[in-house]
Amino acid sequence: MKVLLCIASFLVCLFFWQTKSFRLIRRAESLGRIRDFLLNISDEIRSSRKNIFDIIASDGTGLGLFEGIGVNGQLLNDYYLRAKRENMSAYCLDACDEALLDGFFRDFGSGDAEAQLRICSEVTARIETNLRAAEDKRNRYCRLYTAVGVCTGSLCVIMLL
Repeated sequence: MKVLLCIASFLVCLFFWQTKSFRLIRRAESLGRIRDFLLNISDEIRSSRKNIFDIIASDGTGLGLFEGIGVNGQLLNDYYLRAKRENMSAYCLDACDEALLDGFFRDFGSGDAEAQLRICSEVTARIETNLRAAEDKRNRYCRLYTAVGVCTGSLCVIMLL
């Protein structure tokens, strides 16, 4: 029985710290996909005459934010808020990242093509800054979190023995 308790304690500690590591990795991946999504939108605005919903729905970047969300004549911001409610938790974004996206979808679609391109480039630049910071944090802390998980798990096992 004591052996099972030791194994369970070790695994719980390791799982906790690995989850923190996973969230760092997932955030960096998500920000990269969001950046690609915004660049794709900019390219579509420059090269096609599609409406905003068609541009967003034809996401070829693998972001998947709007996956399974029907438009049904909604405003773009309402469409985004519904997608955020249903799909955003999987992206492990910070409040700062979500605020950028909230602002983007609130303002996007309310002006001419030049205004849309300006909004895309401003938000893309800020997402790229967040992406660099997320990658730096991922590179600094992922191995550390794994090591801390192993050490705390081992410490729990030692204390239980």
